Amino acid sequence: MKNTKHYGTIIFICWLAYLVSYLGRNNFSACVLEIVQSTGISRSLVGIVSSSFAICNAIGQLISTAITNKISPIKIISFEIFSVFVVNILFPNTSNVFIMALLWGINGFMQATLLCSITRIFTENLEQPWLSRGTVSLNTIGAVGGLVNYVIAPFLIMFFDWKMVFFFVASLLIIIGIIWCILMPRLSIRAKKPYVSVHSEKTDKSNNTFSFKLLKSNYVLCAIFVLFIIGSFRESIALWIPSYLNDVYKLSVEKSIILTAVVPFLQIIGAIIAGKTSNKINNLFLPVTLLFLITTICFLLIVFLGNFNFIFTIILFVINAISMTAALTFLLSLYPLKCMSGKNITILVGIMNFFVHLGDFFASMSIGALSTIVGWNFTFLIM
Repeated sequence: MKNTKHYGTIIFICWLAYLVSYLGRNNFSACVLEIVQSTGISRSLVGIVSSSFAICNAIGQLISTAITNKISPIKIISFEIFSVFVVNILFPNTSNVFIMALLWGINGFMQATLLCSITRIFTENLEQPWLSRGTVSLNTIGAVGGLVNYVIAPFLIMFFDWKMVFFFVASLLIIIGIIWCILMPRLSIRAKKPYVSVHSEKTDKSNNTFSFKLLKSNYVLCAIFVLFIIGSFRESIALWIPSYLNDVYKLSVEKSIILTAVVPFLQIIGAIIAGKTSNKINNLFLPVTLLFLITTICFLLIVFLGNFNFIFTIILFVINAISMTAALTFLLSLYPLKCMSGKNITILVGIMNFFVHLGDFFASMSIGALSTIVGWNFTFLIM
């Protein structure tokens, strides 16, 4: 598998499967304002639905680190796509919050298998620099998926209702599922072989036994804690931006959703910046520290100047999204490649992603409840 066209095709098919699966989870965020207004469900209860996804996704990250090393990642993702399809068909057909939470929790658990499975496919089949390119490309999913959902959702809501958004995504899942099952077994030459990385370099990090000692080395525990905070600041914030714009600026549902599309779309800049600069930086924690400083300034400006102009507020949300995406790319996509090798990369990615979604779990529920009780400004000040 020497030619770059083959490498590029593997990355693209994996990226596309991840993207469509992401649409099957992010469509809830795009519709959350309309769901609240049309069903009468409170923001606190909607937060429970979102949090059920986050906590099940977090638990699934840990489980996926075990099963991904024993079962073909191609089969795992095939089952994941089918499961997300079923959830997106059933979810709009219930108005019970707890059934919604159950279904969305199943969705979260199944989607937890994506990152570890694709990381294994990449490490088995790609050489550098394609391996780094592939892992970085996964951090563009949030940007592209967010744009697609936040642009399409308001039009489907306008001409149909919020349920049609879920049915539309379900149709895309069927298509990508067929493409995945046909093409990926042919593209991945190591799919049925033992999990052996294609990398041949012999270094101290090539130890195939994953242990707590490895977690204590290379500041991994520090990275895990920082990823928990990133999880709290990233997707959970994006979930509530339409509600914030609707509450503070009294914008319509459709306009609030469309304006929010700018935030996830431009956060792709963060992944690009991290990917371009990572090879020139030895200590990835230094840029992450700077990015957190930028995020802190954005939150403070939203609190004290946010009511000034909704365009100014959206710009601050965009800068925050770019910063957190860059930080996530440095620590979740690139850092494991620097300090681990072989199957340890997949295990570490799964553990790290667990804490990202654990942070999302706490923030999704608390932001909805806090904003209802104490208002948006005090909520952002706490953050």
